[in-house]
Amino acid sequence: MRIPVPRRPGEDTTRWRCPACKTPMATSARDFEWELAELESKIGSARKRGDVPFLEAFLRDRMYPRGRLHPTHELVLDVQYALVTTMYGQLEGFQMKDI
Repeated sequence: MRIPVPRRPGEDTTRWRCPACKTPMATSARDFEWELAELESKIGSARKRGDVPFLEAFLRDRMYPRGRLHPTHELVLDVQYALVTTMYGQLEGFQMKDI
């Protein structure tokens, strides 16, 4: 499994690249951090609303290999934890009899 890494980790404006083939990505470290902050805000709102489809789509679209987040990234684990502990089996439409 290959996870994108910053070319120069200490620089905010560095581009990300594949560690295996060295192919650069179109996102700087600063842009990636901003994107993570925005995702964190959206995840918080979705958790408050009990928006299971949004959180499931987040995992499907943002987690590697489809997305750029490692399977053990904080946001991925936070969403998985929320789904398992507070949503699946408890929210209307996602109760055990419906799953």
